[in-house]
Amino acid sequence: MELIVRDRRYRRDELIGKFEAAGFETLSCDLVRLGRSDAPLDGRDGRAKEILYVGCRRA
Repeated sequence: MELIVRDRRYRRDELIGKFEAAGFETLSCDLVRLGRSDAPLDGRDGRAKEILYVGCRRA
């Protein structure tokens, strides 16, 4: 499952916690720029407007 979160009220660690509590295993979770999900950014970068979460449901 791949999910892009555009709501920056959530922090990266909060999203990981919510998904893991819901039964997902986190494969990656990076801050990205709109349309550039292939290039993760630092959290202090002003261009980092979205969080790209990639995970899979635990068996």
